[in-house]
Amino acid sequence: MAPVLLRAFIRFAHDDVGIRSDLTVEVLETIDAWEDRWFRKLRRKLADDEDPDLFGRAV
Repeated sequence: MAPVLLRAFIRFAHDDVGIRSDLTVEVLETIDAWEDRWFRKLRRKLADDEDPDLFGRAV
């Protein structure tokens, strides 16, 4: 879900401040390239029942 929200935020923020569309496309393509890796890492973390710090520290 995070990559979906990140894409929406990038589109909004870039539009809001007037960032060139080619740069927005570049950032969105980068998110696309990393999405599978992000989900694989999340699945491994969720499968690791012995990890007491499942999503990392908040601070």
